Amino acid sequence: MDWRSFSSRLGIDYNWSSGEKDKGKDVFVIGTGEVEKCIYWNGSTKDFGHHVFVKHILDFDYELDGIKFKKGDILYSHYCHLDTINVKEGQEVNVGDKIGTCGGSGGWPSHLHIELRKATGKGYEFWPKNYSADWIAERYYDVYQFIEDNKGESMSDLMQIDKKLFAKIRGNSETHDKTVVYLEIAPEHEAYKVKFEEIQRVIGGFKSRATDMEKKAKSSDVEAKNRKEQVGRLQAQLLDEEKLRLALNIKLKDAFKKPTEIQGLYEGRLEELQGQVEGLAKQKGSLNDKIGSLEVENQQLKTKVSELVKGQTNSINIGDLIIMLWEIIKKVKIPTKKVI
Repeated sequence: MDWRSFSSRLGIDYNWSSGEKDKGKDVFVIGTGEVEKCIYWNGSTKDFGHHVFVKHILDFDYELDGIKFKKGDILYSHYCHLDTINVKEGQEVNVGDKIGTCGGSGGWPSHLHIELRKATGKGYEFWPKNYSADWIAERYYDVYQFIEDNKGESMSDLMQIDKKLFAKIRGNSETHDKTVVYLEIAPEHEAYKVKFEEIQRVIGGFKSRATDMEKKAKSSDVEAKNRKEQVGRLQAQLLDEEKLRLALNIKLKDAFKKPTEIQGLYEGRLEELQGQVEGLAKQKGSLNDKIGSLEVENQQLKTKVSELVKGQTNSINIGDLIIMLWEIIKKVKIPTKKVI
């Protein structure tokens, strides 16, 4: 459909009035830029539906519809009636990046309505109606011509590239982006911007730190070796001290053992002396008993002698007296040991 066929429809409708066969197909951005606005349909009004604005800053001089653009000028591409939106505001995109999928949001059959604006108009949701061609020409441009002028090689030309070379290029690109993300140099959607020199600089910093860590590790190994030798010397010293302690323990045991032997001898001798004392005590008791008996007999003798002195000789004769004295003397035993 011609982009200026209706004053109220500014742009091109791809897949218009051809059913739903393109619903869900990928929609790609037409130039490198930054996602400025993502607007989601409320589900009821008839309008742009889910739509996205992408801001493009030209890096070359360009002429479109008789209007000359200079490097640094700004254009906005506008993608409408999307089924899904796959980008975020502020995200940088390259030509050919997926921006969403084709749909019919906004109350239309599934198709892609795309515009190219000089500015975003009076608002992101602004859909001008009944404006003059001059007014439109000042603000909207032929998006189809822009795409044709800037799409570069066709897909058929790209398919002529050797498959192995293409796979290698793609693999290298993916490796580059993964490396950038892994090294935390840039987020995934900006990884393509990072130059190889920046990766080299970051990796060089890692290598420098690795070298420093290696030096520290070697220094730590030397210190660990010295500590190990110190521990060995301390262990030897502890072993010597332990041997000395054991020797002292043996001497102390021997020293304590001798008083025990002396005490045993003393206790044995003391027990022997106690036995002797007990024996002597028994002998002393026996002698005391005999002395008592002698004292009784002596008293009896005194009584008889007293009677003799008084002249009562008629009751006992001298012979009987001598016999009596002899019997008493025979009973008396002189001890051979000293009584304590």
